[in-house]
Amino acid sequence: MLALSFRVSIAQEEKHKSIAWEEIKNAGPDLKQIGWLKTKHANEIKSSNWSVGCETLDRDYAKFSVYKNYVGELGVKHARLQSGWAKCEKQKGVYDFAWLDSCVYGLIDQGVKPWICLCYGNTLYKSRIELGAEIFTSEEIMTAWCKYVEATVLHYKAVVKDWEIWNEPRHSASPEAYANLLIRTSGAIRKSQSNATILGFTVHGFTPGIVLKFPSAVLEILKAKGKLDVVDYVTYHPYTPNPDDCYPMVEELRQLLHSYNPRLKLYQGESGCPSMGNNRNNKEPWTEYSQVKWNLRRLAGDWTRNIPSSLFTIIDLKYPDHLQSLGLIRSNDSHEFLYKRTSFYSAQHMFNFFDSSVKSMGEMKYKADTQRKMYVAGFRKKGTSASGVMIWYNDNAPDSNLKWDLVNVTICNIRFKDPVYVELITGKVYEIGRKNWQKSGNGTVFTNLPVWDSPVMLDERGQIVMMPVNIAAKQVQQVPGKMKVVQCWDDSPTTDIPLVALLKKYHARATFNIIPRETRKAFVVRKMKAGEHVLFSFLPKDVSREGGFKVEHLANSEMHGIYEGFKIAGHCGIPLGDTPKDSEARMQILQKTKTMIRDDFGQAVCGYVYPGGNYSPAAMKGIGKAGYLYARTTKSADAPLPLDTPMALPTSCHWGSPTFWEKYEDAKKMGGVFYFWGHSCELGDDPELWAWLGSIYERISADPEAEWADVIDLFNN
Repeated sequence: MLALSFRVSIAQEEKHKSIAWEEIKNAGPDLKQIGWLKTKHANEIKSSNWSVGCETLDRDYAKFSVYKNYVGELGVKHARLQSGWAKCEKQKGVYDFAWLDSCVYGLIDQGVKPWICLCYGNTLYKSRIELGAEIFTSEEIMTAWCKYVEATVLHYKAVVKDWEIWNEPRHSASPEAYANLLIRTSGAIRKSQSNATILGFTVHGFTPGIVLKFPSAVLEILKAKGKLDVVDYVTYHPYTPNPDDCYPMVEELRQLLHSYNPRLKLYQGESGCPSMGNNRNNKEPWTEYSQVKWNLRRLAGDWTRNIPSSLFTIIDLKYPDHLQSLGLIRSNDSHEFLYKRTSFYSAQHMFNFFDSSVKSMGEMKYKADTQRKMYVAGFRKKGTSASGVMIWYNDNAPDSNLKWDLVNVTICNIRFKDPVYVELITGKVYEIGRKNWQKSGNGTVFTNLPVWDSPVMLDERGQIVMMPVNIAAKQVQQVPGKMKVVQCWDDSPTTDIPLVALLKKYHARATFNIIPRETRKAFVVRKMKAGEHVLFSFLPKDVSREGGFKVEHLANSEMHGIYEGFKIAGHCGIPLGDTPKDSEARMQILQKTKTMIRDDFGQAVCGYVYPGGNYSPAAMKGIGKAGYLYARTTKSADAPLPLDTPMALPTSCHWGSPTFWEKYEDAKKMGGVFYFWGHSCELGDDPELWAWLGSIYERISADPEAEWADVIDLFNN
């Protein structure tokens, strides 16, 4: 079903394309492009404070299955759900969480942590279920609500820690009623999960003089009752035509909270921008061009201020009376996927680059020869001394023009060494000509720097992980013909024997990367933690006597009979140095291994695999000189798999990668090759792991759009 869903999405994107995305990709500042920002799946990102909205599923305004895979693709690490009391309790006292299970565990499968807003009412108890629903004061309803909250938290306590109480109570709502809801609900949450993190308030209506009235009244009541600790975070929803206009009010909100409880923290829990209609202040309507700028400014502004931030929303939502257009994905009245908006890609770039490994330096001082007001936000990669900045005009609401001004600007207190320019919407990385920047005192002066009403980034070249310009990763197209699937397995352990049997069962081809040995040699692997899909790991020599699963390296004399019918590559240790002695020793080892493969296996040409993935320019040169077709590393690369550096060949992923199937489908969309690798000893004696690998082979062998091939087929033309 996963493969089918991706094919449907590809077909839809071909049918419905974002004109804005195509135009913005073809626009850009007058600089030389040198690459694209490399992006990762959420499963590949350790942590961040980014969230995306997956709301309204409780009222069926969208379908989770339509966009599930795109949440992980964004690289976001959190997602906001709404619990839907009425959808979970349709018979009094009976709770059915099946629909919510698919969302919670679907997000977790994507590497995304769900946080849940507990809302709204339930018609079983004569309370409304939509936005703006009044807060109930009846003890009968409150008791039923608290029982539902306890059941929900108990059901998900193993996987959900963060709980929000209600969504956007109306400004006309009773502060006493909401304070009571906070007290009773937080008690129910902590009864089921003592270590829960609780969020509340969802402050909204960001108008000066109005926005603080309701939270002030509620806080005063909580203070009088001695309950200022009922929440850990105060969420707020800042919708303003100019996204930067909200921050003075956000600071006032922060000061208000700290005047009551200094430990209260802010969380931007919902904010986004329409992509059509909905005129703002009777001016020009929103478009996909202004939407993407608005969203980037919201994300950049929140991140700079160290405020966790949730972007509303992942997909267009079909309300009873209209189709909302704030989605990163465009949908229709039937909840179908149409295409990824430009704002999807810009959010992907922000979520990927500004993860928890990057630290905000706050607002930076600058000097510029422009009358417009700019914001300059500093950042630094943790563990380094390299700093960068984001820059944008923040004085007006974003427009729909694709126009950059050339500005002479001095960034104070950062002395760049080798800066590059990154346009965050498209992810294009540009060269900055040496004549266009120079160090000056404690800062750096840039001349004719392209600036506009959307954040751009200046950072050191060495801090940017980029893809080459000629890899059009942002222009995915279906390539005719079947995708070639290749695999290889390292170290020639005895666990290759059952692996060979499994390969033959599914008619799969593979390359075995052998370590030549005259006799068998034992080693030990062990699961370092419990779990069905936890692989066995190699044990250090000093602990290998403590137990585990014993494996042996195969001896040369038995390899031919075991690997008959499969391809062989060398995996012998070689010197990596560049001295004459290193070169001579390296060549002797390489030629000896190559001769063995020729004589014992009848294979005249073969590849090589670097032990531990370690290699050097001298080793690359020596391996090529010895006549090997390729030399594989342990590095992974996105589709399409680059084959232009065969002596430093990456793979698509390890066989146990949590993003295995996402990378498989990406490779199929791009055409070309999907290449995975591993060690069979990683499966140990665990039947569940062997069944898992068997399911991989079964699915690939049954895929009409894929075919097995050998690694040397990629080079031996």
